[in-house]
This record gives sequence, structure tokens and C-alpha cells, in this order.
Amino acid sequence: MAFNPNVPQPSDLLSKSQQDLLTNNTNLNAIYSIDHLPLTNATATKGYHKIVHLLTPNPNVNPSAVAAVGQLYSRQITQYGNTDEVLFYLSGGNRLSQLTSILPSTVSNANGAGSTTRYSSLPGGYMLISGFTTNSTDGSTLNLSTTALATIISIQLMPLGNSSSGTNRALVAQPRSVNTAAGTMVINLQDVNNNSQASSRTVYFEVIGI
Repeated sequence: MAFNPNVPQPSDLLSKSQQDLLTNNTNLNAIYSIDHLPLTNATATKGYHKIVHLLTPNPNVNPSAVAAVGQLYSRQITQYGNTDEVLFYLSGGNRLSQLTSILPSTVSNANGAGSTTRYSSLPGGYMLISGFTTNSTDGSTLNLSTTALATIISIQLMPLGNSSSGTNRALVAQPRSVNTAAGTMVINLQDVNNNSQASSRTVYFEVIGI
């Protein structure tokens, strides 16, 4: 399936050129339909994209900025220990934004039975790690299940449940130490009302890093 730019020839008979042109039209429609609704589509969405295939530039480098033109493209990089394609946007003013990241897969049961750890990408190549632990105690180790982060930007911890001194009393969770090389964090879990250590709690967490 390919378009033939060499038809019709000046010496071709109409009876021959007709079939060549029909074949070209069929091939054009098939090629166009890879990323778009076909040319034969007669609905209000004719010409719309179905999907966008972005080839990795060769060589694998960022394009040059073009004044007043935004460029969306895919490029292969190595990030968090893996090599894959990610999405970039380059503005006409030569401002580059990385829109997606190479993320680990969702991890189950790393922080107790039934726990879940998920990963999301943020603009600029940042990673958001979120999830929850089960049966955490003061001094528990929270496993981020990735050693990819070199720098932690933000940590949010929220314990679930009441303190041992009664309902509507405060529990506080905070990071005690972080080991990015091991992908772990030791947490403090305190019952504020009686200044004691809390135990067997679910703790929700969000970590942002790069």
C-alpha cells in the first residue's frame, strides 16, 4: 500500500491511467485512515484524528524553536532507570516542557496486605507517588517501591482513625527519615492528645519528587 506519484504519464492511455488513479485514491484513503477518520467519512467529524503516532526524531534530539509556533513531539529518554518515549512541548520562545514521564507499574501489598502504591507523571518530569499503608505504627517503614527519585520535593502523610484517647482526637503522621537510594521512608505516628505513639493505623501518603 503506497501512493504512486508517477501517474498518469503523458504517454498513458486513459484506460490505463484510470485504474492507476483509482488505485492511488484507495491507497491515499487507507494511509490517511491510519491516524484519521477516512477520507470517505461524510459525518461532521470527517478529517478528525483517531490517534496520533509520533515518531522519535532521528537524530534523537530536541527540535529548534520556531517563532510563534508550538511543537509537540515524542523523544526517547532514560528516566528512573528505564528508556522509553515521552512527550515534550517546545514553545516558539524556546521554552521546553516535558509532559509525561516513564513510570513504574502500580504496586500492591508493599505496605501491608491490601495496600496500593500508584505513580503519576507531572509536567516537568516530576513523579507523584500516592497510596496507603495498613497497620502502620510509630517507626514503621513506608516503602515507595521505587529507587528512582533522586530528590524529594514534597511529602504529605494523613493517618486514618481516632486517637486512643477517644473520638475526634488528633493523630499526626510525619516523616522521620527518607532514604531515596532505598526508596523508603520511616514515619512518626503520634497520638497528640496523650503524647504517645500510635499503632495499627492506615496512613495515606503523597510524595512528589524527581
